[in-house]
Amino acid sequence: MRSPDDISRFVPWLHYRDGELSIIGGPVLDDHLADDNPSIVYSVPHALSRFGELRSAFRRHFDRVHIAYALKACYVRPVVRALVDAGAGLEVMSGLELAIARRAGCPGEAVVSNGVGMRPDHVRGVVEAGALVVVDNVGDLRRVDAAARAVGRRVRLGLRVTPDVGGDRFVGSSAKLGCDWAGGGFLALVDEAKRATHCDLVALHAHQLTHAHDLDRYTAAVRGLADVARAVLAERGIRFETVDIGGGFDTGYLLAARGLAISDFADAAAKELAAIGYPFELVVEPGRFLVADAAVGLTSVTGEKQNGDRRWRVTDLGSNVLIPLPELAYHPVPLRWPSGGTWSRYDVGDGTCAPTVLCRDARLPDGREGLRLGVLNVGAYTTVFAESWAFPLPDIAVWDGNQLSHLVGSAERAAMFTALHGVDPFAEPA
Repeated sequence: MRSPDDISRFVPWLHYRDGELSIIGGPVLDDHLADDNPSIVYSVPHALSRFGELRSAFRRHFDRVHIAYALKACYVRPVVRALVDAGAGLEVMSGLELAIARRAGCPGEAVVSNGVGMRPDHVRGVVEAGALVVVDNVGDLRRVDAAARAVGRRVRLGLRVTPDVGGDRFVGSSAKLGCDWAGGGFLALVDEAKRATHCDLVALHAHQLTHAHDLDRYTAAVRGLADVARAVLAERGIRFETVDIGGGFDTGYLLAARGLAISDFADAAAKELAAIGYPFELVVEPGRFLVADAAVGLTSVTGEKQNGDRRWRVTDLGSNVLIPLPELAYHPVPLRWPSGGTWSRYDVGDGTCAPTVLCRDARLPDGREGLRLGVLNVGAYTTVFAESWAFPLPDIAVWDGNQLSHLVGSAERAAMFTALHGVDPFAEPA
């Protein structure tokens, strides 16, 4: 960021009002950073805006589109409920997530169930709910068929393939997820599905990428899925009613920084999937794209140091919340934009003894204006994966377009620590 106006170009629900980072139409964020605890603030309107953007992009090309939000990205109740109310389905991978989906009011037929090594409670739950159940191995397929037989209903079944087009460390060839097309394993799974007595094979699913920001790689992945659909038609005579291309899109503002929009991915998908040659319902499973930049972290700098040629700022919004993966960066911005003074490059990390870095080479103001920060890109896979170690869990607040409501604070943290560890470490001494 070179000027305070830059923030709204990439994260349009935030701006600097009189030099203070604020929600547009809402409060100054520094007022909601407690001196003794970090916070994360979610914007429901921004998540809904991203949902509308993505849905419109794909509906320009496909007559039938079902957007199933990948629930694992964020469980925060008002965010999930708002997306469901706006017409999103939910993609779930466990009995816990199915329970959250049902509590959020998501109809069973709008649920897409993924995962591998499905627990019996989850299998029975998604069968009874009438969800689209996606499997990628014979064991899960047989468990689903048996559960359907036990409750006396038929299941809409999908098969998850790994096309022979590469992939990444999560979903590439021979990985934990998906059934490889190469070697004939997927066709054998198709044959097993045809023998199932209570399953109707209706869907083809693939999810090749995560943090997708390379349009060429994305195009190749979708092309590989289209090739599989055509091959299954030619070799087994099966036309899929539903084609599920997964999600994996990167954070919205990071795509924008690369000159990309979600419409570019929709255009590429439409071009490649046209080769299937017959009509189908398209399912898309976005997670990060909907919620990653729909939240901002609020943190204090608790320490500074110089080490060799690197300057460090240490924050109390730590890696117990901001998952330290190599492909991730959580970009800090000052909560108060300085009227003058100097800026420098800092590495930003937490105060643990783990070698974690939240962001490299962050440009921040020197002096006191750089000691209270907003942190971007924190809405996805943070509160879901947060752990109670090293630092207190953050306060959680939600902006609904009219007011800011606090969902998690000191009382909720105390109850969690007391239940888990038998002590509230942040209570005042007796």
